[in-house]
Amino acid sequence: PGFVAQTLQLTVGNGDVCDALECSVLEMKKNEKAIVTTLPSLCKDEKLGLKEVVAEKVLLTVFLEELEKVPDTYSLSEEEKVAYATARKEVAGKLFREGRLILALDRYKKITDMFSYVANFKDPVSKEKAQELKKVCHLNRAACYLKLKAFREAKAACEEALKEESSNVKGLYRRAQAHLGLGNFSECLLDVK
Repeated sequence: PGFVAQTLQLTVGNGDVCDALECSVLEMKKNEKAIVTTLPSLCKDEKLGLKEVVAEKVLLTVFLEELEKVPDTYSLSEEEKVAYATARKEVAGKLFREGRLILALDRYKKITDMFSYVANFKDPVSKEKAQELKKVCHLNRAACYLKLKAFREAKAACEEALKEESSNVKGLYRRAQAHLGLGNFSECLLDVK
């Protein structure tokens, strides 16, 4: 109802379109056609004319006409990696505020993965910024997992952040929330003391 076939131009991962299209396009190749079956909650999008969808499931036919690959982050300099990760963190924050937690989680994970070898950075300024970004993204992943009630994953994300800074208040508080969700009350109390 209200849907008109159209051509969309988007940057995948920025949340420009509904979650169903975001996730589907990630798996597609140029000139590929896909029929996407999804829940109405994942395809509400004013651009598509699907703001109010009343159905059990929605079928979308997607044809990927063009695809422009982003530069491989491995080829970026340390400074460029930090700038790229900072921009992606801002996008993830926007997605989180919009309640698009799965997409936000994916953005945060890509950043933490990109900095999995930050100890090898040669420039001390870039290294410090990368470590801080990595820690913040682990904490933000924990916040996403807590909202999704994925308490084990939230606890693990907090523990990654706490490896960088063992007394981080957000890390301890979010880990306490995860412990509470898991029913680990004594561990919860230890983290909030």
